[in-house]
Amino acid sequence: MKNLVIYLSLGWLLASLFSCQSSSGEANATESGTELNEVADLILTNASISVMDEANTATEAIALKDGQVLALGTAEEIEAYQGKVTQVIDANGRRVVPGLNDSHLHATRGGRFYNTELRWDGVASLEQGLQMIREQSERTPDEEWVRVIGGW
Repeated sequence: MKNLVIYLSLGWLLASLFSCQSSSGEANATESGTELNEVADLILTNASISVMDEANTATEAIALKDGQVLALGTAEEIEAYQGKVTQVIDANGRRVVPGLNDSHLHATRGGRFYNTELRWDGVASLEQGLQMIREQSERTPDEEWVRVIGGW
């Protein structure tokens, strides 16, 4: 359950990908190269992170602070953002997609009624839709409803 909460939270955090202020993705280090002006609250590493840009970029690590993306890059690049209080999550090579994602299906309904459902995808007119309903009603058993789904 804890991992589910973490991954759901990451989805919310990653939704802010486009608010990343750094165009280079490089750490904002001091001259010594060892101290950063910004330390991440959370680092996700060893992942396949979908950046959702036009090039379909995937990166292996991300640094986040206050719900904002600090940087995207390799694990080595992002390690520079790690501080004493940074939570680091090893994604074990899993895919990470930004956004709030609802991934569910209605398998029971689909399995029970697939052959008796009428889809209206691509219906061009009311007349065509009504004709499809008449045809479906002839195929549907008397004790069942004609179910018109999708394609409104």
